[in-house]
Amino acid sequence: MTQGIVPLGRTIPEPPEPQNGVPGTVLRQVIRTSAPINRDNSGGALVSLDREVVGVPPLAGASPRTVTATPGFGLTMSGSVVHDIARQTIEHGRVVDSGQVALGATVAAVTDDRGEPVGAGVADVDAAGPSAAAGAQVGDLIIRAHGDATTGR
Repeated sequence: MTQGIVPLGRTIPEPPEPQNGVPGTVLRQVIRTSAPINRDNSGGALVSLDREVVGVPPLAGASPRTVTATPGFGLTMSGSVVHDIARQTIEHGRVVDSGQVALGATVAAVTDDRGEPVGAGVADVDAAGPSAAAGAQVGDLIIRAHGDATTGR
């Protein structure tokens, strides 16, 4: 028996690819678990005491220095995310709505002189992407999205 530590709504960004700087994906609704997760064998679903599937562990936490698995630190996709992906795959033969957006831009946090966040700076724009179509340009500072401040406050 192991424990699952459930941070509600937690997302974890993967680092950019070292070869080309392409941003990694963002894992949404992640649950941390101490269950052992081995290469090519997750050990099965994370299940509650009420026999409900809480999540499916696709990957183990790893040390960025050694790139080896960190014992007792696994990341589990939320059961609701897995259910939604499975439903879409059965109904449409593919995932039609991942719940994530493709901006067609690379953005990074921008802070003021005190280190306080002031927005998201546009570092690169894909000419064929939705950000370019909306008029975004390298150097723009995004301070609101859908009426919400991008400063994290």
